[in-house]
Amino acid sequence: MEQKLLSALGLPAGSKVLDCGCGHGYVALYMAQHGGFNVQGIDIVDHHIVNAKKNIALAGASAQVSADVGDYSDLSRFADSAFDGLYTMETLVHSPDPERALREFFRVLRPGGVIVEHEYEHEPYDKAPKSVASRLQYINKMASMPAFDSFEPEMLANLLRKVGFVVRLALQYSTMSSNEFLMKSKKN
Repeated sequence: MEQKLLSALGLPAGSKVLDCGCGHGYVALYMAQHGGFNVQGIDIVDHHIVNAKKNIALAGASAQVSADVGDYSDLSRFADSAFDGLYTMETLVHSPDPERALREFFRVLRPGGVIVEHEYEHEPYDKAPKSVASRLQYINKMASMPAFDSFEPEMLANLLRKVGFVVRLALQYSTMSSNEFLMKSKKN
């Protein structure tokens, strides 16, 4: 999936990219090593950042990749238009307020910049068997994925448009009750 994310970003080497929800830094390292990007990773979980910093150092990538504790719903530490690209990889579902996060993404992305979201969506719960719907809601609660309950078809695309992005590409990778997709949008 990292290669698909890299290809969808379509940015030149040297681009400044924000990894929102970088976890242990593996995707950020891939983007730096294979795309030549300068990647700033942020994650709200302290021990993820501890591990990300170790992985970055072990890879000898400290000149291209950095990781810090941060909440992507509050990117006030970054200037407007600070990044050429931005991505999430299965992390926006953890946001208690995805619209607020997307507004921050829009603010820190330069005009013409690219955002790529690799996320999941699902059919409305009322269309699923009650046992499936209740299990998904339980999983969302236990896995701290409050946004996923609202990630029905077109919801994320509509939110991206609402905050000002132009949706350029939406690729679906599965046809299960939870659909995996990649969405590329631009800030005009």
